[in-house]
Amino acid sequence: MPLTNYFTHKYVLYFFITILVTCLYSAVSRADIVKPALVEISVYTEGKYHIEIRASIEAVLTGINAKYRNTQDSPNSSAYDSLRELEATELLTKFEPFQQTFIKEIELKFDDNVVPLIISHVEIPEPGYTKVPRISVITLTGSINRSV
Repeated sequence: MPLTNYFTHKYVLYFFITILVTCLYSAVSRADIVKPALVEISVYTEGKYHIEIRASIEAVLTGINAKYRNTQDSPNSSAYDSLRELEATELLTKFEPFQQTFIKEIELKFDDNVVPLIISHVEIPEPGYTKVPRISVITLTGSINRSV
């Protein structure tokens, strides 16, 4: 292969890689992909439970859930984007009035007995890069009747 053809192919390849990366980056920078909440439940022999819910509080507050492929598909996307820019303490302040509503949507049962849920801790990371979903940890703790 002549040297000029080698350089021509090399630059064409770089051009296509650059275009591909640009297209992928622009698609990613437009919206967050909606991620499901992850829930870890621990039950201890001394009659205690500990639940960690890893979720985007911004998505929870705006009602963006798995029915949307990405946040921009939701009619609440601008509210979500505004919440994404808040500092952790500001977002916690927005979440506090919503906590009772959040708890009412979750039901924990042991042998058909509903267990009361208490949010004991909320950990929200600082915003960082706002096009990547910020995953917060909501911790629920409490006691269960040992006879259950």
